[in-house]
Order: sequence, then structure tokens, then C-alpha cells
Amino acid sequence: RISSIDKVENYGFEKMKLFPTDIGYLVTDFLNENFKNVMDYGFTAKIEKEFDEIAKSGLYSSPISEILIEESVAGWKEFAVHTQTLIEREFATSQPIIITDNYYSAAQVEFAKLTQLSYTLDTDKAISDGRLTQYQLWQRDELALRNSRNESALFLTEDSTLTIPAKQGILRRMCANTNQLNFLGQLNLFDGDKRFSFYKVNQLTNPTDNFDPAPCPYPSQGWIDQPVDGDVVSGVISFSGWAFNEDIGVRALFLIINGSRVTQVEYGQTRTDVVDVMDIISDPNRPRLGFSYSLDTQTLENGSNTIALEIINNVGEIQLYGERELLVRN
Repeated sequence: RISSIDKVENYGFEKMKLFPTDIGYLVTDFLNENFKNVMDYGFTAKIEKEFDEIAKSGLYSSPISEILIEESVAGWKEFAVHTQTLIEREFATSQPIIITDNYYSAAQVEFAKLTQLSYTLDTDKAISDGRLTQYQLWQRDELALRNSRNESALFLTEDSTLTIPAKQGILRRMCANTNQLNFLGQLNLFDGDKRFSFYKVNQLTNPTDNFDPAPCPYPSQGWIDQPVDGDVVSGVISFSGWAFNEDIGVRALFLIINGSRVTQVEYGQTRTDVVDVMDIISDPNRPRLGFSYSLDTQTLENGSNTIALEIINNVGEIQLYGERELLVRN
């Protein structure tokens, strides 16, 4: 007689505990036995030291004293010095918890000894690189933030790897885990090719806590309606468009020509179309989100020129939008 036995396998998570599958246990044991360095939490940080040694050797051997560095590790020394300065200014009495938008930055701040405890909100690179499960097991992921409830922290984003919608999503998640998030400043390296923003977390909370949240420091958004990219222009032309910043509001707009700030532009024209299309809810300036400026192209050299819109919001964060080329023919 043949009989069957049904076995129930419990897996998933409950509160702050993870329950791997049986296969998960086997895979973890295999990785721990055969790939100890990869499973070590300090692996990403330790490898930075190896990169330093490789770079020194490469510089010594190079006949032109130059080497190529992978983009993700460039500028880490400047980043560490800037972050340490912020910590000394904002967290004078103790070393703060640091929360990052990607796991590279989380590993780096610990490697630089900027904190003894870091978390990451990374659910993008950590998944594609196969690191998310490790951070969950180490309890360094977003869910584990609840372990540090009521603590203050430093939060940072690597803006040069984020689209504006992606950064808005990251900030929305961070604001759900704190009663107040304050913008501290930005770091621009390599002419803006690598950019970071820094924020102070007043107090970590549970998303289910019942409190009135402070405004979330979302990045601004905007666009140039006129002129369009590639326009051939002469005489006086209209430089116009719109800008907004949910929760925070826009402080000032500037016209950028050929990389330099030229003049502040008038802001506050009614743009109900932008409110409707962009579904703007909490910008304190709505619906007065439009701008315009009369640009005399005779002040520009004939030929190719670039223009862009610079937006400064009410907490001092700066964004550039709509860079485009104009062909001036006067």
C-alpha cells in the first residue's frame, strides 16, 4: 500500500524575522562554505582597500601616470571627507546611523568608519547584484529600520544614479520612516557627473505611527516650453515654461546660458494645465507655477549656444532642467 505525506514548509517574514525556505538554508550553507569572502558583510568595503593597492600599482607602472577607474568608486575620498564634515557639524555628540539609497554607499560609509551602523533602502542595485537577501539577513534593509526607532540619522542619496521620479520614490519611503527629514546640502564632483544629497533624520519612526508628518524635501521639477532644442533664433525670444516642488515650493528660477547663471526669471504665472497634467497636490505655489523671460539673443555669440533652467527650492536644493542647444543667427 502506498500512502502520501504532505509536508508544509513555512517561509517568508514575520515582524523582524525572516524564514528562508529549506532550499534557502542549503544555498546559504553552500555559499558560507565555499564563498566566505562574498558572504562577509564587510566584503564590499574591504575590496575598496584592494582597489587602492591596484590603483597605486597602476599609477607606478603607467608611463603617463594615469589609470582608468571604474565610475562607481571614483570620488569616494572626497565623499568621505564631506560626509565626515557634515557629521561633525550636525551630530556633535555621537556617531549617527547612516541610511543610503544604494548598498554601494552603505558599504563605503562603514569602510570609511563614518558609522558603526548603516541601512540601505536599495531594492534595485541590491537585487540586480544579488545582494538584497544578504542585507535582509544582516538586518540592514528598510524593514530593519524599525530596530532603530526613535534614533536620529544621516540619510544620503547618490543623485547621479537616480532619475527624478526614482529620487521622489526614495524620499517618499524615507519620509514614511521619520517624523522629519531636513535637507542639509549637496556634493557635486567631477563637474556634476557624481552628485549626492544629504538629509538629517530627526527621529526614525514606524510607518504605522500616528503623527502629522513634516513636509518631505522632494526635488523640484520643471521644463522649458520655449524655445525648443535646435531652434534657430534671432532678436528677442521668449524663454518660458514651468516649475514646481511638492511640499516645499520653488524659491527662485534662473536662466543658464553656456553653463553660467545669467539672470533670475519671473515666476508665478498661472498654469492650471500643469497642475492637472502633473497632478500637483501640495506645492504651496500652485497654480502659479509658470515663468517667462524675454531673452535678447543679440547678447549672445552667433552660432551654437546652450540654455537651461536652474531651480532653487525653499530648502536650498538646486536642480537643472531642460538643457538644449540654440543656433543664434543675428
